[in-house]
Amino acid sequence: MDPDIRSWFERFGFPKDPVPPGLTMTFVRREGTLFARLHSPDGDEIERPLRPLADLFAADAPEPVLEVDPDRYLSLLQSIEIAIVEFDSEHPGATDAKVLRVLDGLIERLEEEALGPMRTRIQDRLRLELSLRDWTRAEVLACLNKVRKSVKLHRSSGGERGYLDFIRGYV
Repeated sequence: MDPDIRSWFERFGFPKDPVPPGLTMTFVRREGTLFARLHSPDGDEIERPLRPLADLFAADAPEPVLEVDPDRYLSLLQSIEIAIVEFDSEHPGATDAKVLRVLDGLIERLEEEALGPMRTRIQDRLRLELSLRDWTRAEVLACLNKVRKSVKLHRSSGGERGYLDFIRGYV
């Protein structure tokens, strides 16, 4: 977790409100570093570097994550799904098969960067989420697997864009 970024978000009701109203955020890359640029409704702006994923994980819990409770992991699941929807909005030719390939790659090599724009988008969102809340690597992987299962389910019933069309209505 990054206390500096978290304290700025707390000014706007975080963590009670997972997406503080009026707060906008963009990601900026400069000289190999990812920055989160945050804008408040009253015109305040901060730009903070986000640490690499490997530096942000909380210490692993002694018990593995066997079941992903959507209520407990809502912000983590939303971070992944928002990134997928953002990518889909910018790349309308995306398919569920592409989402599955990216999720499979993340599950296998979560911290490995620069392997495609959808993967980068998900990693950027995860870096912000892990800057705000304590999640273990196992919890992140469990949530990636949960989203993967959802993609497979909606793809089987809704065609090549079943999941992408479904999730767009919720994010």
